[in-house]
Amino acid sequence: QGMIGVYENNRITVYGSMQCPYYVKHALEQLFGWGNDQIRVIQTTTGGAFGGKEEFPSLLAGHAALAAYVTGKPAKLIYERQEDILTSTKRHPSKIRLTSYLDDNYNLIGLEADVKLDAGACAGLSAVVLQRALFAVTGVYNVPNLSINGKAFATNNVPSGAFRGFGAPQAFYAIENHMHNTALNFQINPINFKKKHWLKKGDLTNTGGTIRDEIILPEMLDLILQKTPEIKEITDKNKKLGRGVSFFFHGCGFTGSGERDIIKAEVKLKKTTDAKVEILIANVEMGQGAQTALPKIVAAVLDIPLERIIFNNPDTDFVPDSGPTVASRTTMIVGYLLLEAACDLKSQMSSPEEIVISRKYQHPDYIKWDQDKLQGDAYPTYSWGIDIIDVEIDLLTFEIEVTNITSVVDIGGVIDERLARGQIEGGIAQGLGYAFLEVMNAQNGKILQKNLTDYIVPTSKEFPQQNVYFMENKYSLGPFGAKGAGELPLVGVPPALSAAVSDALKIKLNQIPITPEYLRRIVCKQLKESSC
Repeated sequence: QGMIGVYENNRITVYGSMQCPYYVKHALEQLFGWGNDQIRVIQTTTGGAFGGKEEFPSLLAGHAALAAYVTGKPAKLIYERQEDILTSTKRHPSKIRLTSYLDDNYNLIGLEADVKLDAGACAGLSAVVLQRALFAVTGVYNVPNLSINGKAFATNNVPSGAFRGFGAPQAFYAIENHMHNTALNFQINPINFKKKHWLKKGDLTNTGGTIRDEIILPEMLDLILQKTPEIKEITDKNKKLGRGVSFFFHGCGFTGSGERDIIKAEVKLKKTTDAKVEILIANVEMGQGAQTALPKIVAAVLDIPLERIIFNNPDTDFVPDSGPTVASRTTMIVGYLLLEAACDLKSQMSSPEEIVISRKYQHPDYIKWDQDKLQGDAYPTYSWGIDIIDVEIDLLTFEIEVTNITSVVDIGGVIDERLARGQIEGGIAQGLGYAFLEVMNAQNGKILQKNLTDYIVPTSKEFPQQNVYFMENKYSLGPFGAKGAGELPLVGVPPALSAAVSDALKIKLNQIPITPEYLRRIVCKQLKESSC
């Protein structure tokens, strides 16, 4: 986390690592009480963010800008690793209680969900994180009768904020794990129990919206079962093997009418006099490949070499507000606006003059949303995924070794397969850390794991070869059919790994991370061995 503030000529300029330049700009306008022409924000090259540089950089920018304003000299604020871990926003800890109702044929006819999130000391983005958790808590399943409640609680912990998945990972672990355990209660194969309740085109979501696009989960399941290697036999009596499966989606874009009423995205394309085309948007490259994918969209429409596309880091003095780089919206929403702008520009490419084409977001008429009642179409479309994870567990140490990961995803049309594969594999890596390695506890409001010695993250040793497959299911309002890809892959990993551990040890689990200490307690409790 880092920012530089400069005050000169009665203007504040901030340079920094961020996802959302206009979030920072608007925050500084509010802080100083100045007009927008007195605030300039420039994103510097950002190697990673994952939600941690969504709202939090506004705070750092304020500190750096104030220091520059008071001293009249440039001010730099860079967090060291320990400062970052202790003070920056974290994923919302959650407690989710689910109660399901089944008929005599084991059909799921009702579900009660109670979602509690730890917001920490400041509300921040907790309200909208809670919304996504509530909208995801029924998973990929069609449940006719629902009661869903949720609260975000103020605590003395470090403020919680955005983190890849934005409430969906917590909810999907809960519902997938609940469906798995419910199937075990009635001695039903978990896959068969889950698939009989899958959503399909025409069904209603838990907010009363309509699933308008095809859901290809049956075809995806057929493919992943074909591609997943057989479980190898093991001769070591001190080890057990297990396999787990998860089914998941991610709602693409901002919740409800956020794109229409809050973001109001605008993009521009500028054709220069030397026949190059510059992309002018506020969305940032942060390692996910936007500076490759978006130029590819424009170049494909204009039928010009990629080398003739310019896409620099955004500077709010020159780029319009195309919205934040969050919510799996950059390729789908902003990319589609760029595609439309490129279509408008194409007939004018032979002109020797400089030409600027602007496109603003138009909300589809068929997408209806009532923010007061939280009813209607929460998302314009969904990306879908299935994960199969195999584990080997040491019965002496209860250490988990992941021996296979196979994933099939529907992210619509794939703009750049290498980038998409990187997103999926990277999301799986983060999901595994979330599932069984990354322990973060707080005591009296202070995080105990304050460095990378105490806070264990996955390395290459924790991973086998990942097998990722794409199934094309194009979305009509995405560029070349593309849907959101960035957040989807993390969501399915924790429930799949949990199911694999459950299968290996014949136990039921209800929390993550699944550490050796937690496993030992659960096994001993179920075996009722006091010697444990």
